[in-house]
Amino acid sequence: MATRVVPQSVTFRDAKGYPWTMRTWISFSDADAAHRDAAYTTGDLIVSALIGAGPGTLPLTNGILQSASGPFGWSVNKAYGTAAQYLNAEDKLMVALLDTAGVIHRFGIGSPVIAAFLADQETGKGSQLVDFIAAMTTISTGSFACTKEGIPFTGAVTSLLVRRRQRRKVSLLSKSSNLDEPGE
Repeated sequence: MATRVVPQSVTFRDAKGYPWTMRTWISFSDADAAHRDAAYTTGDLIVSALIGAGPGTLPLTNGILQSASGPFGWSVNKAYGTAAQYLNAEDKLMVALLDTAGVIHRFGIGSPVIAAFLADQETGKGSQLVDFIAAMTTISTGSFACTKEGIPFTGAVTSLLVRRRQRRKVSLLSKSSNLDEPGE
């Protein structure tokens, strides 16, 4: 009965076709099938929290799940995300989580929904992040999201809007970077 720490990544695509990936690690015991299934459940809870299929049904992203690798695997989906109103394609909702060793880890959630921010459109809304924080901090049958060293997360420190320049070239045939407006 060994405890394993394996990488888990999920890739989403927004309405414009730009992908974003969130990476974390999942710790689980390979003692029996129930423990291995718990690792799948941990990955599923993270994805459910991002797309709004969790208990609170509050989505954090308008992107659609493209693929996943790790204990929570998924077949490749080539669809585009929802064209609902959200901020620019280069925006991310940055959520900072604290681990039990006192180190801060940041997770960027791409194409965030407008409802994930307070009225200032800069600060993440705690009520919208409840499912995501619970998915990242819950230990279920010995399985949990963690750091590369297997250190579990204890809670959120802060969440805010981060804007970075697009890494992809936008041509005349591309849609507007403000994804709730028609293309040019």
